[in-house]
Amino acid sequence: MPAFTVPDPVLDVLARLKHQQHRAAIVGGAIRDHWLGRTIRDWDIATDADADALMVSFPRAVPIGLGRGHGTVMVPTAAGPVDITPFREGRLEEDLAHRDFTVNAIAWDLDEGFIDPTGGREDLEAAKLRCPGRAADRLQEDPLRALRAARLVAALGFELDPEVEAALPACARPLGRVAAERVRAELDALVEGPFRADAIRLLKRTGLEASLIAGARDDAAELLAELPLRRDLGLAGWLLETQSARALGRWRFPKVRARQIERVLNLHPIDEAFHGDTGARRLRAKAGDDATLADAIALCRGVRSLHGADDAPLAAIEAALERTRSNAVTVGDLALSGEDVMRELGVGPGREVGRALRSLLEHVLEDASANEPERLRRILRELK
Repeated sequence: MPAFTVPDPVLDVLARLKHQQHRAAIVGGAIRDHWLGRTIRDWDIATDADADALMVSFPRAVPIGLGRGHGTVMVPTAAGPVDITPFREGRLEEDLAHRDFTVNAIAWDLDEGFIDPTGGREDLEAAKLRCPGRAADRLQEDPLRALRAARLVAALGFELDPEVEAALPACARPLGRVAAERVRAELDALVEGPFRADAIRLLKRTGLEASLIAGARDDAAELLAELPLRRDLGLAGWLLETQSARALGRWRFPKVRARQIERVLNLHPIDEAFHGDTGARRLRAKAGDDATLADAIALCRGVRSLHGADDAPLAAIEAALERTRSNAVTVGDLALSGEDVMRELGVGPGREVGRALRSLLEHVLEDASANEPERLRRILRELK
C-alpha cells in the first residue's frame, strides 16, 4: 500500500486549524479509497471548530450544511474543494463512533497518523460493510445511510453485515422524509456502480426499493446487469414500466436529464412496429439525438437478452439508422427555410408557416428524396 499522500493545500487547511488550537483530521471516503487503492476524489475534514469559527478562519469558505454554527463549510483550494464539518459529538473519537460505517470511520491526523477506533481497516480488508456500534442506532441517526449502504455495495461490491441488512427495512418510511437532492445523489452514484445489480437486489429484499420507485420490475437488477454502465441508461432500465415521470420529479432530477430519460423510455420497445428506412428516419426524429437512440437500443437489447431473444431486429435497426444518417429528420434539415415557405405561400410569420414546415417534414420522412427545393415547392403549392 503506497503512503497516504495528502495534497499541500489540504495539509495547509489542517495546519491552519491546528495553529488555531483546533482538533482536526481527514475523515471518510479519502481514507477508505486510499486503503482500497482507488483514486481519491473528495477531501473531508472533521474538526471541533464550529461553522461560524470556520467562516472566520477561511474567508472564502461557502456554507453548505444545515445551519449557522453546525453545518459543513466548503473551502476552495488549489487541490479542489475541501469540506469541513464540525464534530457530531465533542471529540474526534466520539464523532467517528457515530459515523455511518466503520470503513468511513477512519481518520488521519497530522501528528498521530491513522486513527481507527471501530476496526474500519479490518472491515476494508474483509470487504465488509458494518456500522460502528448498533446498526439500528446509526441508521436512525440519518435514514439516508440505508441508501448509502446500497450505494457502497454498488460501488465496492462489499458484503453487508447481517445486522446492517436487518436494520434497513425500518428506514423505508423515514427515507421518504429525506431531502430529495440527497436521495438523488445516492441514486446517481448507485446506478453508476459496477455492482449495481447486487445493490438493487438488496433494496428489493429489504423493502427500500418500493419506497423509492413504486412498481419496479421484478427483474430490474438482472436487466441493469445486461446494460452498459451509463448513469441515465441505468435509471431508465430501473424505471422501465413504472410511473417514471413521477419518480424523477419526486427526486427532483434536473428537467433536461428527466426529459432525456423519458425520451428513452418512450422509444421502448424500439423494435416495435419498425419499418425499414422510413422507420429509421421517424425514430431519429422522435429521439432527437444519437445518444437517446443508443440508450433506447441498449435498453431494448437488454430486455431481449433477458428473454433469450436474438439480436437480428436491433441489428437491422442499427443498419437502417446508419443508412439514413444524412437524411432530413427535423424542420431545420429541410431544403426550404421558413422564409422560403412564407414567400411561396404569400404569408407572414405565424402558425400557418409552422404547419406547412411540419407537413413538408412528414413528406420527407416518408420519402427522403423529396427533400429538394423544387419538389418541396410543388408540395407547398398543392397544400396551398
